[in-house]
Amino acid sequence: MEYAEVRLRTPEPYDEECRGFLVDALQGSRWKIFVAVSDDGILASHQYAQLIDKVPRPGKKTRKFGYVTNVYTRPGFRGQGIGTAVSQALKQWAPGQELEFLLVWPSEWSVRFYERNVYVPSGDAMQLTLEPN
Repeated sequence: MEYAEVRLRTPEPYDEECRGFLVDALQGSRWKIFVAVSDDGILASHQYAQLIDKVPRPGKKTRKFGYVTNVYTRPGFRGQGIGTAVSQALKQWAPGQELEFLLVWPSEWSVRFYERNVYVPSGDAMQLTLEPN
């Protein structure tokens, strides 16, 4: 995989954390990153999918699921079908991974995007926030 790196300023802690995450994600097998890049090289849209193992359960073959996150299209590229094209690429990739389902926690304003891309409501998640040591 080829990529270009451009340094515009002194990295902040987030930059280093993000860079480390992306390097690990690109080198590993648990994450798949789907992107749309404009003709002039601008990252227009992206979606991340993480493969999540499930605990085996009796009576049914256990398959992984895909956790979809970090879905974003830059404002200047919205309304052109670019985000939908990226979503379609992810959905075409998923069956080859033998996933049981794709799961996303949408924001209020992104629900319609997912509905247009054939996602359906599946209850609400609950969370327990853990304090750092």
